[in-house]
Amino acid sequence: MRSARSVAARASAVLLASAVAIMSTVVAFAPLARDALAAEDAAALRGKFDAALSSGKDADAQAAGKKLLAETPEDPMCLYVLRAFLERGWKWPRLKTSFATLRRWEQDVDAAKEPDFRLALLDAIDGAHAKEDAVADGGTLYERAWTHLMAKRHDDAIRVAREYLRRFKDGANADKVRVVVLAPALLAKSPPDPDAARKVLQEVAADERSNYRDRALRALDELAAGATWIEVADGCPRATGLGKVVLLTDLAADDDFWKALAPWRDARGAEVVRFRPGRVKEAADALRKIGPEFVAVAARPAEIDSNLQWDLVELCRGLDADPMPDFHFGWLVARDAADLRALAERSAVAAPREGAKTAMIGVPKSAADVSEFDAVLHFGHGLPSGIEGGLDAPDLADAKLPRAPLVVSGACYNGVIGRSWHPCTLQPQFCRAVEVAPNDALCLAWIHAGAIGVVASMEADRGEMAGAEWAWLRETACPLGEMTTLGLRLACLSLPESWDGMPRQRAGDSRSLSLFDVMLRGQLARCLIGDPSVRLLAKPETEPSIRASVRTDEAGRVVVEVEPTAAATGASQFLVVNTLTRGGLAGNAFTERRLWARVEAPPSLAGRLGPPEVTVLSGGEPVPLIRTSVRHEVWGGRRFVCLEVESAAARLTAAQNSSLVKPRPRRPISSKLSFGKSSFQSGKGIST
Repeated sequence: MRSARSVAARASAVLLASAVAIMSTVVAFAPLARDALAAEDAAALRGKFDAALSSGKDADAQAAGKKLLAETPEDPMCLYVLRAFLERGWKWPRLKTSFATLRRWEQDVDAAKEPDFRLALLDAIDGAHAKEDAVADGGTLYERAWTHLMAKRHDDAIRVAREYLRRFKDGANADKVRVVVLAPALLAKSPPDPDAARKVLQEVAADERSNYRDRALRALDELAAGATWIEVADGCPRATGLGKVVLLTDLAADDDFWKALAPWRDARGAEVVRFRPGRVKEAADALRKIGPEFVAVAARPAEIDSNLQWDLVELCRGLDADPMPDFHFGWLVARDAADLRALAERSAVAAPREGAKTAMIGVPKSAADVSEFDAVLHFGHGLPSGIEGGLDAPDLADAKLPRAPLVVSGACYNGVIGRSWHPCTLQPQFCRAVEVAPNDALCLAWIHAGAIGVVASMEADRGEMAGAEWAWLRETACPLGEMTTLGLRLACLSLPESWDGMPRQRAGDSRSLSLFDVMLRGQLARCLIGDPSVRLLAKPETEPSIRASVRTDEAGRVVVEVEPTAAATGASQFLVVNTLTRGGLAGNAFTERRLWARVEAPPSLAGRLGPPEVTVLSGGEPVPLIRTSVRHEVWGGRRFVCLEVESAAARLTAAQNSSLVKPRPRRPISSKLSFGKSSFQSGKGIST
């Protein structure tokens, strides 16, 4: 039997344990109760802040915001309040937020999208935490310079970077500032300053101890070669993305337009990437990850204009670090869901056509002018709704095109879908945009009548670019999306690698009327309405108008040879006409000619290519050149070299007496650079 004493002792132990447990429970729950109370107070303050904002009571909003910042300084809700203060121009409040939290918030803000907010947070860090190492050693100053660079405020980036180097010349981030911020900003500013950038990079390249020496050497290589070089694995489309189709859309799941595309999505195995209306560039990360060859964009007609087209052009150029296109694209759009379903069904079953009938038809006056062909090219003076002296959208209301043709238009504005700035064609300012009803858009009328696709410009341009697209289709039997990619590739060869993109059209903004800018607007507004992955022709219909080859010579140099052929006549002559001219017109013709090529680099290429040497001979005599361009492009896991030479001399493209260039002796690359050792892999280069 247990003694009474032992039972009592056990009872005491149990009671004591219970008491400790109860006390522990009270201690554990007390902080949670305070947290819940704080959260309740924060939510109440947020409610007061929002109510004051929505009712326009600025003083009340500022008071509620400051109280929330003071009482919950570490809560992410503070970012919402601070954004509101900044957007309304209110005085930035004093913060009690810790350095670690402010630093984390600042790092999480997208410098390209919210540069002013990021700079304001950096101001707060500098003001409240001046003794922190990241402030005292110039780390936040570097962040300011980098923020300006990401926001494309290149002059500000240069100014802040130089301030850093003045104050922290030997600081831990000095070379990082030079290579990551200062040199790129000098190259991206308008006009660029390559000499200053080269000097900055050479300072770093000369220091063998610098952690940024390799990056500086690489940047110097690219400066000397005039072209960016990226690793094959980093290029888009990916090798795994060849043949892959993405449907890029802002259509809701219950939208009739979305439902109309269901059979096409299944037939193509299309992966869907969504974006918010008007924000197509938000899809960049998803597209970069997939790396597709084809992107079909589906949206309602009213949303589509040249500004959105240019967003897509810049998205297409910006997925990787080379300055060339990264996918073929087209608009899957129609007047209504029934037309879109019919277009999708035609596209899903489309196969390359043997013995296709193609023709240049002048100005079409009725559907009968097109009905017997698989593809037509026409010219004329155009508007969104029709062609002067030809047909208008209503003329196609009851038409049926039995062969589902491709229509390539050389008339201005025939590619307009939902919105147009055509009334201000000859004005120095953009006018208010004109809304175009779906039934009034000629390109959508062609789709309604049964076309497989339409290639045209949303802006004013000239027929030479349509002629080039037509010639390229007939020479290569390319997929439809590649026709407009041709124009983008040629533009990329004529534009600097640091080109920021097209100025958007907004009522009242100034509008350049220079021939180059007019043609650039028109060329980059040329679009495909249709499925970019459709291949219309089973085989090429004509011989190439430009012949190109690539080889490696005995000195290890890559030699690209380009020459026009006897086929460079008729429509094919448009491939050698320089539409992006700065020289102007003679009568009604462009004065400049160009030779260009895109060739795959030899698979055996082990190192980076050095600066090119360009020589063009005609009849054994040099042809004077006004511009040369070399770009490196990675596409589908392969490396390409894109070349262009321009001349005011027509003999540049005369097949009978234009000859190609032999590699000529030259000094080693290393002798051209001040840091001695060659960074060009034994001085290999390009010669054309």
